[in-house]
Formats: sequence, structure tokens, C-alpha cells
Amino acid sequence: MKLFESVKLLPLLVAAQATGNPIIKIAAPSLTDSSDSDSHNNTETISHSPSSQTTAYSNNWSGTVLSQPPSGDEFTHVSTTFTIPKVSSDGLDSYQSASVWVGIDGATVSDAILQTGVDVGIRDGSPLYTAWYQWYPEASLTWPDFELQAGDVIVTTVNATSKTSGICIVENKSTGQKATKTLESPNPSSTLSGQNAEWIVEDFLSDGKPVPLVDFGEITFEESRAETKKGKSVGVSGATPYVMIIDGKQVSEVDVVNDSQFKVKHT
Repeated sequence: MKLFESVKLLPLLVAAQATGNPIIKIAAPSLTDSSDSDSHNNTETISHSPSSQTTAYSNNWSGTVLSQPPSGDEFTHVSTTFTIPKVSSDGLDSYQSASVWVGIDGATVSDAILQTGVDVGIRDGSPLYTAWYQWYPEASLTWPDFELQAGDVIVTTVNATSKTSGICIVENKSTGQKATKTLESPNPSSTLSGQNAEWIVEDFLSDGKPVPLVDFGEITFEESRAETKKGKSVGVSGATPYVMIIDGKQVSEVDVVNDSQFKVKHT
């Protein structure tokens, strides 16, 4: 039976401390003064860091994002490999979680995301790991018989077979179990454009509210690649790092190691 488990969302991006650099409104690109307050009503913003590499500060995403494919092309495949972390609770909430996923679109293209991944969390003191797939704006659905535990090596893949159809794949290399789901665009306005490729740790919604973020330690994304319709392979060295800020506090760090590997650390 398919179960509605949670809702993974577009990045809710916030303005970082003013640096004299412009803020880019992603939903409708424009330049504004960098002293703007945090975004409201789902208006998405990116703040340029003073370093040579742009950093996006988000309320719910941390990881890396390719915001556009090579000229005249589009992303059709995104994949990565990671090890399920041993999570820990601060004891303040009975349920704490985070979601680790790959996706196409959703960062600068706000109408759709084709995505799949694994939720890692703790409920009432016990670890909870769930594999899921989603074509946003529909809610995510789980594979209820997919077995996961800390230390398992997971491969997540999304393939866009057209603008209105795609395939989500989660494979547990440690157990040999593999789940595949073919999806169709849930409505005419949520077709893919192939403009974004993402590798993300997310603080997602459950029952309409952000889940208390679990301490996920450090997650290493390996063999992280995007492929395009014209057969080009693109890595993460040129991607934008996304750092998560919750209630004004930075709760993650991103370290891009090389073109196929990066790390997201809970702080």
C-alpha cells in the first residue's frame, strides 16, 4: 500500500547578513538591495557570499544545486551514493528527522520537482529510515517494504524520460534491494524543464509543519553526477552550496571535496 509520508518542498531561501552583493529573486529574477529582510510568502532569495563561490542560505535545504544546464541543454538524470548516517536526538521532540535526496528542477524552477531519497530520523527513541519518491507538488510516497538501517550504502537516481514522465530509483547496495517507480506529471503546470539538478538534505514538512531537524552528523555524497539530454555529464564542483539556517541559526555546513563528492555536516 502506498502511504503519504511527508511533503518535500521548494527551497525557502533567506537573506544572509548583508555583504554589499545583490540578492537574486529566483521565482522572478531581479536585483534588490542586500539589506532586504528574510523572504516571505514563498518568495525565494539567494544571497551572494563574499567568497568566489556563491552560497545560498535556506530554511529547509542544505547540499548542492546546479541552477542551469549547459547552454541549449537540459538535465535528464541525477544520481548519488551515500551511507545512511546514525542519527541522534537532542531529546526535545519525540520525532526528529531529515530527508536525503536527489532531484530535477525545484530550485529556480518552482512548478515541479522529480525527486527520490531517504528520510532518516528518530521516533520515540527508535531510529526510523524510509525510502520515498515524489513528483512535486504531489506529496511524497513511501516504499513500505524497503528495508534500511544506519550504515547501509544507498544509491538514489532520478531519470526524466520526458517533460511529463520520469523514473525514481532507490537501491540499497548493502542488502541488494532495489525499488523503482515510474511517475507522470501530476498536472499540466508541473512539467519538467530540466533546468536544475539537486543533491539535498532537507528539513521537510509533516502534518503541515517543519519536522524538528535530527542531528544527522555528516553525510558524504559520492559519485554525484547529473547528465543532460545531449549526453553531457556534469559534476558538483560548479554547483551552488546550500547552507541551512533555522530560527536564525546556521545548522549545516557544506564542503565540496571534488567534482563528484561533497559533504553536508550538521552543526
